[in-house]
Amino acid sequence: MEAVARIEGVAESNQESVAKSNQVWAYVIVGFLTLLTMATYAVNEYYIY
Repeated sequence: MEAVARIEGVAESNQESVAKSNQVWAYVIVGFLTLLTMATYAVNEYYIY
């Protein structure tokens, strides 16, 4: 039973690391799209239309 408990503990910590990794990727993607939007706005005077 100790082996099962250890495996479940590893699975839980792995899920936490995957969730953290996904959160980091989400911030990276949103940041990139924000920078792209700001660059487009700065270059194109008709951005709003």
